[in-house]
Amino acid sequence: MELMPHNILQFKHKEDLVSDLELPEWSAESIDHAPFAVIRRAPFKENLVPVGIRGKERNQRFASYLPIDKIKTCISPLRLAKEKAWNKNIRIDAIKALSVLPALDGIISAYGMPWGPTGSIGFELATGMPAAKETSDLDAIVCLPQELPRKKAKRLAEELNALPVPVDVQIMTPFGGVALMEYARGDKPLIMKTNNGPKFVEDPWSEK
Repeated sequence: MELMPHNILQFKHKEDLVSDLELPEWSAESIDHAPFAVIRRAPFKENLVPVGIRGKERNQRFASYLPIDKIKTCISPLRLAKEKAWNKNIRIDAIKALSVLPALDGIISAYGMPWGPTGSIGFELATGMPAAKETSDLDAIVCLPQELPRKKAKRLAEELNALPVPVDVQIMTPFGGVALMEYARGDKPLIMKTNNGPKFVEDPWSEK
């Protein structure tokens, strides 16, 4: 079981969560309906995995930790794309960001990049619980251990920009995540998201 940011973890009870703060009131109902948490970017603490709990509203987010031995299932964005989980979603025709997934899969797969949906779309596909809204954007990751040529990134960004829904793709390198659109534009330095917080980098594929 590979525990990476954006992976979705299923657990049993709200009591499984570990936090110095009291769980907000909305979280109990949220966990009862969907006992799932998303791995967030933060340092691991011994056998504790940093996770975030989602509520129905965009501002309902709670940072906590989940003991590894309390994890029932780990679902990665890459698995959702590989299994084409959107084919089982009954709202695919009602939510524009869901309806775009087959086209997005075709575009990114043509580049040979492992990818997967994240955010509210990924959460809904993983849990089966309605999480996306009609106005939801589409968040996704592409996992690239080797450097992506800038020209190739630019072509991909242009194809994604032509989709009818805003698509925010994050490039996952061995050292963190950077926005595809910023990388494709040639922005320097880039803001890389790491488990120890954001930092500026010149090369997303270098430890320096």
